[in-house]
Amino acid sequence: MEIFRELMKYNPNVLSLPPEKLAPIAFVGREAVKFAKSVNKGIATFKIQKEQRERWLQDGQEIGDIVLDMDVQIGRSLPPAEKMMEIVGKSQKGIPVPERNGVLPAGITSKEAYYTRQIASHPEVVEAVKKEAREINDIPTRTAVMNKIKADKEKAVREKYEREMKAQKENNTSVTTGEALKYLSRLREIVTILPVSIPKEGWAEQSYAEAKAMVEIILRRLSEWS
Repeated sequence: MEIFRELMKYNPNVLSLPPEKLAPIAFVGREAVKFAKSVNKGIATFKIQKEQRERWLQDGQEIGDIVLDMDVQIGRSLPPAEKMMEIVGKSQKGIPVPERNGVLPAGITSKEAYYTRQIASHPEVVEAVKKEAREINDIPTRTAVMNKIKADKEKAVREKYEREMKAQKENNTSVTTGEALKYLSRLREIVTILPVSIPKEGWAEQSYAEAKAMVEIILRRLSEWS
């Protein structure tokens, strides 16, 4: 935590730094947050004054806040996700597209780009996680934000699906049975489980080709509905 404080001391306008300079500071900050969370978790067993415990918790929360703000800033300053799929020079053939030179600022991996873009796209989740951390005497983290983004998306998909199913039942008085019912049940599972959107980052060439092949199989099987 002291290293992070020193970095902040020498970079008072840290959020104005370009992503390639901000990312290393954010990395140190996340390590400080991990330490602060571990201290906060076991702090009840320490024989220290309540005031000291509260100060440690407050320090950890403040660091957690600024590190999340850094993630937001990095995500906003990166090139669009679609650019990640561009081919940059024949000399880089065989290298996973997201990791080819010229696509991302130096020092930022495709995984980091994915996380920071997700966080930057959901500022309301960031603020909700910060608020909840205060309410339960915890420290806000990137993991908490990503988990809430995922949970919120799954909830939205589930609620939409339930609304559609309810509307269909209200408008359909017939009863589905036999193989048709099994088929319908499988379709419902796919709609519920399948992610809302295709990931733009993190693909290796082999896994991307495999995913594309499976999608083509699904589309052929569903072509009878066209």
